[in-house]
Amino acid sequence: RLGRVYEETIVERDLPGDVFLTLDADLQFLVEQALERGVRAAEARSGFVVVMRPKTGEILALANYPTFDPNTITDAVSENMSNKAIQFIYSPGSVFKLITYGAGLEKRLFTPTDEIDSGNGTITIADHKFTDSHTIGRVSYSQAMAHSSNVCAIKTGMRVGREDFFGLVQKMGFGAKTGVELPAETQGIVRPISRWNGDSLASMSIGYEIGVTALQMTSAFATIANNGIRIQPHIIKEIRRSGDQPKVVTQPKQNQVVTPETAQNLRTMFKQVVLTGTGRRAKLNGYTAAGKTGTAWKFNAKTKSVDRSKYISSFIGMAPADDPELVIGIVMDEPKSGARDGGTVSAPVFQEIAQLLLQQLKVMPDAPIRQESLVAEEIPESPVGGSVDETQVDNKSGTGSKPDPKKSPVAKDKVKELRKTEVKNVTGQPKLTAWLSRPHDVAELFRKIERVKIET
Repeated sequence: RLGRVYEETIVERDLPGDVFLTLDADLQFLVEQALERGVRAAEARSGFVVVMRPKTGEILALANYPTFDPNTITDAVSENMSNKAIQFIYSPGSVFKLITYGAGLEKRLFTPTDEIDSGNGTITIADHKFTDSHTIGRVSYSQAMAHSSNVCAIKTGMRVGREDFFGLVQKMGFGAKTGVELPAETQGIVRPISRWNGDSLASMSIGYEIGVTALQMTSAFATIANNGIRIQPHIIKEIRRSGDQPKVVTQPKQNQVVTPETAQNLRTMFKQVVLTGTGRRAKLNGYTAAGKTGTAWKFNAKTKSVDRSKYISSFIGMAPADDPELVIGIVMDEPKSGARDGGTVSAPVFQEIAQLLLQQLKVMPDAPIRQESLVAEEIPESPVGGSVDETQVDNKSGTGSKPDPKKSPVAKDKVKELRKTEVKNVTGQPKLTAWLSRPHDVAELFRKIERVKIET
């Protein structure tokens, strides 16, 4: 109106397009179904799963349970609306021994076949006594990993030293957002060395005094699966616009975190966990697997200490073990059924998901396929002997002991009923005999076979 002239800037925006994700709808469905079954079987508060391709950083599936229906958002529970795989911070427990032993291998302090002495199963650092659940004596480093010995891990961490340990923590991406194209991702909790206590290195060596997310932890294992090369996790594959060539929008960052030799040695140690250690329930049929169990007491923000009645139980694994196509992270929050450790509640979920996905992706088997009659190994509900997961540490009381579900106020004293199931096919196929310990196993058989006879 006053005749004034204003500068005008015109910005050309990209035309709208279709965003294509790395998520696979079929795989996502299978993962969600398996996770729900696992959470219900463990009577857990919640659970979350991350499935990655280690060679590309693509996230193939990402699931939370319980979840919500966006079509009926008014009925949703607020706690179930968050993406816990990237927002929930927890103490990882023994899966974090990837850092401890990885740093030691990187410094060439040992090889998987070298031996380490766990002594009488106790170690004291800065007046803080840490204990193992059972004495294993002098064993190879691979067996120390398989038995998830805290004493051996702490001894290794102390040899590595603060600076090199902290350096690998940072290189693996802990304490920083992964950069995945999803909202509200948290960076976790990693304190600088200047704020460490006298026993902090020992505690961090077994997965305490640090906070991680499931995606961060899965990404670290994907780095080992990819021969030490860390690729930024991503969920957007490309954007396609009408009449244009597909535009790849994701150029994930890559960097060599550890040497290929270190990565290979770690995979060798993780294979032993599945073969003879705490992760035996993660064994696959036709494929080799490698991974690590983790069981940690939850931190109570009100009391500023760990809560011995509440667990975070996890298993993170890869398959096939020598040339992994998939890395799968399983985390269960507050399981209440059975032993509640990572090897009991999370490893079986890994086994189910990995078996389904490898077959769905038509990955070539790298191990014998068992076609004879199978009888699953019966594993006691309460941790005993070699099936024990890891010792956990109470930073408040200064003592270390394996969580005993029999002493937990929330643990239920119950024994699973085993059913012997005879499976007969009217087409004359061989009979399959199996031991089923969970109700949904029976239901699954009914869906897949033509006739079932159950003997009680």
